[in-house]
Amino acid sequence: MGKFGAGSWVFAVIVAVLAGGGCGGTSESTSQADCHAFIETGYCPKVVSCYMGQIDQAGCMSVAQMGLDCSKVTGENADPATCMTDLSAATCDTFVVGTSIVLPASCHGLFQLSP
Repeated sequence: MGKFGAGSWVFAVIVAVLAGGGCGGTSESTSQADCHAFIETGYCPKVVSCYMGQIDQAGCMSVAQMGLDCSKVTGENADPATCMTDLSAATCDTFVVGTSIVLPASCHGLFQLSP
C-alpha cells in the first residue's frame, strides 16, 4: 500500500471512531488541546511505526486532522491519558488488523464534538 492508500484508511478510521473533519484554532480548550495531543503524540506515532515507509508523521497529521476537527471538540467522554497509554502499549499486530486500524477500547468515542 502506498502513502496515498495508507492516508485514505487513516482518514476513514479517524472519522469512524472519533467523528470529525481539520484541526485548528488559536484559543483552545483543554479538551481541544487533548485532541491535538492524541493525534500528534499518540495516534500518528503509532501509525507511522506500524506502517513504516508508507506514511510519515506529517502525512498522518494532515489526514488525521481532516478526520478529527479538534476545533469542534467540546468535551471528553473518557480519559485521554488512558487512551494514550493503551495506544502506546498496543502492538502493531493488535493495532493493525488486515487493512484496518483497531484503536484500544479506551479510545473509542473519546471526544465530544459540536455539530
